[in-house]
Amino acid sequence: MSPFELLRDLFAPIGAIATALGLGWKVKTWRHDHSHHVEVSISNGFPTYGPGEPLGDWVFLVKAVNRGDHPVTVASIGLLYPGRADGTLVLMHPPYPGALPGVVQPRDSGMTWVGKEEVEARGVRTEEQAFVGFVDLSTGERVLSAPTVLVKADAPAKAA
Repeated sequence: MSPFELLRDLFAPIGAIATALGLGWKVKTWRHDHSHHVEVSISNGFPTYGPGEPLGDWVFLVKAVNRGDHPVTVASIGLLYPGRADGTLVLMHPPYPGALPGVVQPRDSGMTWVGKEEVEARGVRTEEQAFVGFVDLSTGERVLSAPTVLVKADAPAKAA
């Protein structure tokens, strides 16, 4: 066997493996670049309306962060709550211009809120309940937040 044949037999499989790995990497990165990277979180909030103004009413904030390179359209947004057959609260009317639902640009975020009293007026117990925020994208995907208790029970008073 000549040295050329020896080198060919040695490097041909290495080249084939490197080519297959390169193609696999290209497919993986293409899929990553063309998928949505949306994160959802929920928290408490007290909107303010300017310097020196009092705090607004207690609200539950739902925030969507687009970590991707393409805009995403949030078709609907809301809260899921436990213990009820009708456990979905969809926020239909944005509380202010520019609030979700709407388009979230790349590397940007959007949010909306619903008043704590509005949730309770629908007969939903808020104390010590783990709520989940959601956004429905125009692609049909639903992205959920981690379950979060937004209203803690008052600590019991200490006995004297």
